[in-house]
Amino acid sequence: MTITKKHVFVIIKIIFIICALTFVFKKLDTEQIFEYIKSTDPKMLVFAYISLFFGQIASAFRMQYYFKTENVHLNNKFSIGLYFTGMFFNTILPGGVGGDGYKVYLIGKLTKFSKLSALRLLISDRASGLFIVGILSLIMALISGASSLIPHGQTLTIVAMLLLAPLYFLSIKLILKEKPMTAVKAIPFSLGVQILTAISVLFILLGVGEDINNISAISGYIFLFLISSVLSIVPISIGGAGVRELAFMYGAKLMGLNPELGVAIAIIIFTVYLTCSLSGLFFWHKLNKLYENK
Repeated sequence: MTITKKHVFVIIKIIFIICALTFVFKKLDTEQIFEYIKSTDPKMLVFAYISLFFGQIASAFRMQYYFKTENVHLNNKFSIGLYFTGMFFNTILPGGVGGDGYKVYLIGKLTKFSKLSALRLLISDRASGLFIVGILSLIMALISGASSLIPHGQTLTIVAMLLLAPLYFLSIKLILKEKPMTAVKAIPFSLGVQILTAISVLFILLGVGEDINNISAISGYIFLFLISSVLSIVPISIGGAGVRELAFMYGAKLMGLNPELGVAIAIIIFTVYLTCSLSGLFFWHKLNKLYENK
């Protein structure tokens, strides 16, 4: 068998995941981590799954909206099916065609829409989500006290909040050639996605026994989740495995939170996300039919 660059990248990612998780489990009390996981309230996990599931549907509608701005009309069932299929590819497959790549390919094939334009719209879709993640991260940093970990942190965080919106709109206009009003109309979708996802994390926190009245700790773990979500975009892992656990371990230590609980939360979040992504298997082979049933 010929070893290609794709195989090398996959091997590197697998090695990174093994090394990262081994490092985390050697640094922390592994038994305590899995005790937290085993004692999690199953009802809270169900609520977390439902909230995340509807968050992904909101993501599908955001994608649908972006294509509609270019007169590419994707029906609801196809949009949801395609989004979950892409989510499945991004989470499960170690290499090859990623979720966004598959979306570009299939939309181009079915609609004859330019693949380059489709890619631009999907980047705009991602950028909208990252913008809201950035805003929520800064808010959680203030509430949790994470902003106080650096000199003048609170002031810098507030300045960053004020600058983030103009920088976002300027970037999408110059780089993605996106109209500001298009981005503004996408914001409610992105808010829905991130709020539902944050609620999913909240249910997980309640499931592991975190006190709902402990606002500092709750907001701190949600802050770490948001940061780990951004870091997971870096293509050095598969589905963010390893990256997420490292972010929770070091972040929890810096913020005075429980690192074992943090890593347990990271593992549970990934498990719920993985379970949700399996919906893509249901839609994968039905996408052509879903597209035709307008």
